[in-house]
Amino acid sequence: MYFMNMSSTRGEMVVDLVDALASAAHQLAGRDLDALDEARLSTDVETLTRAIAQATAERLRCVAAIASRSPDQTAGKEQAQRLLQTAGRLSGGQAAHQTRLATALADPRLEPTAAALAAGKISPAQADALTQAARTQA
Repeated sequence: MYFMNMSSTRGEMVVDLVDALASAAHQLAGRDLDALDEARLSTDVETLTRAIAQATAERLRCVAAIASRSPDQTAGKEQAQRLLQTAGRLSGGQAAHQTRLATALADPRLEPTAAALAAGKISPAQADALTQAARTQA
């Protein structure tokens, strides 16, 4: 079990958590999957899918925060997109799409969708579909 230093700053906590995730991923990559039965593998797929959704939700929260900091909405979104292109290694189109999703999930009307993604109850693709449906209804 991994324990964080609670006296850490928020930024240090994120770095500590990401380091723990990287360590866990490294340990998982070393497993002999042939030695695991289908039930165990199925459980692992489900657990990893939930964890990926939760990590994606947090990344999108950060992107939305960056996009909203500029008084000029367009400039803020462009800054978030550039970050996703460089740090996130996404194409321009993917970065724009993720920024739209992030800002949509920051809308208080979509809080249930954001919460479901953060809990790993829905996938990022499902959250995207729900935000698009909300946009077309607005």
